[in-house]
Amino acid sequence: MTSCHRSWLIRSAGLPEIRRCLDELEAEEAAAAAAAAEKNTQARLHLQRVAIEPVPGRLPAGVDRVEAARARLERERARRQGEIDAYNAAVAAALAEGRPRPLGRRVSDPEGGKRMKKARAALEAALAAAEATSENNRTTTSNNGSNNGGKKEDTPPQRNVTDPDSRIMPTRRGWIQGFNAQFAVSADHVITTLGLSDNPADTGEFADMLTRTQATAEWLNTHRDTPEDIGTALFDAGYFSDDNLTHPGPDRLIAPGKSRHIQREAATNPASGPPPEGATPVEAMRHRLRTPEAATLYKKRGATVEPVNGLIKDRHRLRRFSLRGLAACLGELNLTAATHNLRRLFTTLHTTTT
Repeated sequence: MTSCHRSWLIRSAGLPEIRRCLDELEAEEAAAAAAAAEKNTQARLHLQRVAIEPVPGRLPAGVDRVEAARARLERERARRQGEIDAYNAAVAAALAEGRPRPLGRRVSDPEGGKRMKKARAALEAALAAAEATSENNRTTTSNNGSNNGGKKEDTPPQRNVTDPDSRIMPTRRGWIQGFNAQFAVSADHVITTLGLSDNPADTGEFADMLTRTQATAEWLNTHRDTPEDIGTALFDAGYFSDDNLTHPGPDRLIAPGKSRHIQREAATNPASGPPPEGATPVEAMRHRLRTPEAATLYKKRGATVEPVNGLIKDRHRLRRFSLRGLAACLGELNLTAATHNLRRLFTTLHTTTT
């Protein structure tokens, strides 16, 4: 996928743009505060549950590992003390009635028992991990001269007053103010679907792009003598997620990493046949991409969409939008895509006739 951004043209921002930016920032901060409060509430409830009963699975986000380990240890200590009290009560009752002491091992050590040992080991591991993290933070602080305790400060929400629709996007060459463009390209290098969003992540654009690509294919079939179905769709690693792997639609290959790593894994650790029974969607896709057939097919992705990306940027000169606003930039992108498709059609017809 490619990210394009608008030109850096200077003009003064009007009051409506500034008011819009302020309103959006206030709404974003309120949403972040609500999410943080919900996260803290869930963490508190989890610790309360740990103090009462064993909780399987990983710790939820936001739960302090040391606090959870301490809650677990206190729960096991209370349980162990309950066992001691029950044993002492049974011994006292037996002596009062003139009966022998209860059979079995004497329960008297408050820190004994396998569960207590595991709980103490978990707390020690949590404390060691916290100390290691703190030491790494101190080392980072010493190296970079920062005085923020080694913690990465959250970037405050930002808006561009000359184009409030745009967002800060990460690229290989740094950060830009712009949009995230999505392209679906056919095997003959025709742009069938495109999208433009203010979200730097590609995973959330998958369902919409796939749906609109299917709609385009259905429309094209109404103008064909022989209808054709979408074959295997090839997606780059930006779309890799459980939801996208299992989303309804045509067959697909989504890379879990860089293409060269996929090819190397397929060569050094090849697979064959269907994935193992009970494999998760991620495991099934990794297995499939290690098969020679899928690895060979996935090689075609780079030769299909990447040349179109290069043409859009270098031949059509659309590395920066000339307009402002998501709707205007989407129109500019559509115009460029239409120009590309017309050139592609002309080249194909000219080559065929000659």
